[in-house]
Amino acid sequence: MECENCGTCCGYITINIASPKNEDDFDEIRWYLSHENIWIYIDEEGWNMQVNNICKYRKNGKCSDYENRSNICRNYSANHCEKHEEDKSFTHLFKNPEELNAYLKKITTQSS
Repeated sequence: MECENCGTCCGYITINIASPKNEDDFDEIRWYLSHENIWIYIDEEGWNMQVNNICKYRKNGKCSDYENRSNICRNYSANHCEKHEEDKSFTHLFKNPEELNAYLKKITTQSS
């Protein structure tokens, strides 16, 4: 598959975070989610923080510094473009503290 130059992959960064084990850990995640443009999701690899912020080199869906792009960008394959994925790779997505609280309430109720 060839890149369509949509720039979707240049619109965020993802950072793996430790799986929360206690209330203090969940409180820290609530704090992350209290900030603009921060999402938390769970996928097959664990918990992740997504920072929704466009790369400063993205211009009209293309890299304006293509020759000097980072290895992460060089190694990215259009075959894995989320624009074409029918199934999202995450099992849970939290865009705000309220969504996390609802998830915690649900899993707490299920385990009782």
